[in-house]
Amino acid sequence: MDRACPNRKLYYNGIASLRYPLQCVLTAAATVFWGTLALSISLIDRRGKWVHACASNWGASIFRICNVRVDVEGAEKFEPDTSYVVMANHHSLFDIPTVLSSLPFPFRMLAKASLFRVPFMGWYMSRVGYIPVEREDPRKARESLSNAAKRVASGLSVLVFPEGTRSPDNEVKRFKRGGVSLAHAAGVPVVPVAIINSGRLLPRGSWHADPGVITLRIGDPIDPGQFEEARALANAVRDAVMALHRQRREAA
Repeated sequence: MDRACPNRKLYYNGIASLRYPLQCVLTAAATVFWGTLALSISLIDRRGKWVHACASNWGASIFRICNVRVDVEGAEKFEPDTSYVVMANHHSLFDIPTVLSSLPFPFRMLAKASLFRVPFMGWYMSRVGYIPVEREDPRKARESLSNAAKRVASGLSVLVFPEGTRSPDNEVKRFKRGGVSLAHAAGVPVVPVAIINSGRLLPRGSWHADPGVITLRIGDPIDPGQFEEARALANAVRDAVMALHRQRREAA
């Protein structure tokens, strides 16, 4: 190969330049396929079990396309037939397919209301039961969280990215109180989750995904009843997520 291509770096850059457009095309195709299938199934799947299976398969498809593997640690900490509010750090667009393909039970997500106005994606989110939060209107935000708490108390699990947006520097930012207020009101355990390495494989602001391994590390459930204030609970969950990240560094 050296004789045919003396500049090895140029050769590999050329391969990468071909790989990225192909990833985009295949990712778009997988999204349309699984999204359309989920929307169709949602017409008859009242509990959302098969709709969530479509979302899980979508996430797995994305990682096959991008040559990414997800290692899950601590899944045994989830008990069957128990509702949870799962809280994870948010570094990358890879985080959503990571949790969808890896958590061992159906769940819905809290998401900013503006996403529900995006064609196709918004239709999908509304149809399958994702929960909109109006950030600009505190009254509507409280109403959304109150309605979500009732759904969680009746058996629904919810995933929250409590930083509110993707971190630009792969650090775990301050957790907002909305998700923990939901857990407080519903009276269900909060599970801290660390998503490790997603920001390196697909950084914020980039569409170029590199192959590699993402680790999803699950912590011990936290009882929200131990905390009188939502801010104290938010800080405790953030500390637990950061501790899960430190386990990686200490073991390295």
